[in-house]
Amino acid sequence: MQTKTTHGPQCLNGYMLEDVPCPLCGEADSSTVYSHVHDHYNGLAGDFAVVRCRSCGFVYTNPRPTEDTIGHFYPDSAGYFSPAAPQDPGPMDILFESYLADVLGYPSTGGDRPFLSKVLRPYCALRAKITGIPPFVSGGRLLDVGCSYGRYLSKMAAYGWSVYGIEPHAAAAEVAMQVCGAGNVHNGTIATAPWQDSFFDVITLNMSLEHCHTPVKVLQKASALLKNDGVLIVSVPNFAGFESKLHAQFAYTLHAPCHLSHFTPQTLRMAGEKSGLQCTEIVFHHVDRDFVAPFEYKKNVYLSKLVHARLVRKLLIKPAVFIAARMGLTSRMTAYFKK
Repeated sequence: MQTKTTHGPQCLNGYMLEDVPCPLCGEADSSTVYSHVHDHYNGLAGDFAVVRCRSCGFVYTNPRPTEDTIGHFYPDSAGYFSPAAPQDPGPMDILFESYLADVLGYPSTGGDRPFLSKVLRPYCALRAKITGIPPFVSGGRLLDVGCSYGRYLSKMAAYGWSVYGIEPHAAAAEVAMQVCGAGNVHNGTIATAPWQDSFFDVITLNMSLEHCHTPVKVLQKASALLKNDGVLIVSVPNFAGFESKLHAQFAYTLHAPCHLSHFTPQTLRMAGEKSGLQCTEIVFHHVDRDFVAPFEYKKNVYLSKLVHARLVRKLLIKPAVFIAARMGLTSRMTAYFKK
């Protein structure tokens, strides 16, 4: 089926829909991938389509809620706005911090375990890359775009960074201000960020770029805010992942209509290139929830109970997802960019 962007905004209950051209290349010609996608995450009413650009292959939600009304699909009760209770560090966390000090130059926390740190170095290196922990910069400034309530920023502040955040959700931004200081958190978008160009050593977009109406402009602004030798870290769902293909319109990471862009490794690199950024590495996450959660969306009670069974999940699903991630086949990825 072919779709074209010929209609104006449609007014629905609580929000408006707009037809748009491809957010990556600007072409209006697309084919439908999924025609009936629902908001399974928050359970809000709506019927949406996901399309693929015939010109560049980019996949995006279209029609989509307008920027002024998409807040309808971000209720205060959403899980990503709810602060998690702090947890005491476990043995692996102590080993990980030893790795950060030994290899990435972080200040030592006093919990060094040199021998075990070296033995587990591949695990620690992978964990650092997936969770967006770059080499340490003394006096370095780090910006998290879409910081929510500041969980990541709190961790990075404890590691020695000067932390800053951008968060459009007012209640979440207020919590983040308690972590970073009111002057270091911008309640808005990156387009209205108050900092000067070349201000940051590291900028992260952790599962936030896919929510943006203009992803290329967001990356361009991030590039401008980044120092010439800085690092941009972008984590997004991978539309080409096996869980995404397996569960189709029920995929956990599809999350329409909040997810407006559905990246693959290829289109994420393309978006970076259009923003003057070079992708240096992509690592894939091992999140077994992406495999098991959609069985609930499908209301398949038997399979849902089976995949959620503790032994099945621990002994079969988790190892299988970990192996798939090492093969670059899972539905979340973290990409590293430089100017």
